[in-house]
Amino acid sequence: MKKSFQTRIEAINWIAATVENEGQFEVIREQLTFNYIYTKTYFLHIDEKELQAEVLLLGQK
Repeated sequence: MKKSFQTRIEAINWIAATVENEGQFEVIREQLTFNYIYTKTYFLHIDEKELQAEVLLLGQK
């Protein structure tokens, strides 16, 4: 799913209301920042299954 935003604040508020934990928030926020640096637009590509797996892998030692 692609989600677009007009402002960074709008995006951060949406992320905070949508994610289940701080790890997911950090991963999605970094994607938002990366997308903005390279395209100058605020958007996210969200795949819930990939996001959950990525956060789980980052948490393992």
